Amino acid sequence: MRTLIVLLLSVQFLSCSQRKKPSDCERFQTGKYFFVLKPQGVRIDINRANNNQTEYNPVTDTLTGYNIKWTSQCEYEVFKTYRTKKTITDTSQMRAVLDLNNIVTVKFRITDTSNDYYVFESWKEGTDLVYKDTLWITK
Repeated sequence: MRTLIVLLLSVQFLSCSQRKKPSDCERFQTGKYFFVLKPQGVRIDINRANNNQTEYNPVTDTLTGYNIKWTSQCEYEVFKTYRTKKTITDTSQMRAVLDLNNIVTVKFRITDTSNDYYVFESWKEGTDLVYKDTLWITK
């Protein structure tokens, strides 16, 4: 009897401790989000529409554009396409298009979701360093 109780508790613990893969990631393909750069505490605002994303850093007044390729329901890759100052008045300097030969692919995997945020892991192609953070839904 004691062995049965220990076995049942072990099975219950293991089933609870295993992380379930989120199944509602498609809702994050479009929307407005933000994350906070650490340790500076700078809020970066993100606007995403399916295959395009912009990120705005108010401290540096920088707007960065990305193309997004969704590789699965909860995984995507981003490719930086431009960076500019958001408040430039001279339109000749408005958009600095990046050299397409030097684009670095950054891969993302959504590991957990909630009504207010999702947790992700990201890494640059060809490296072993994994960055983990939270992307909050702007309300």
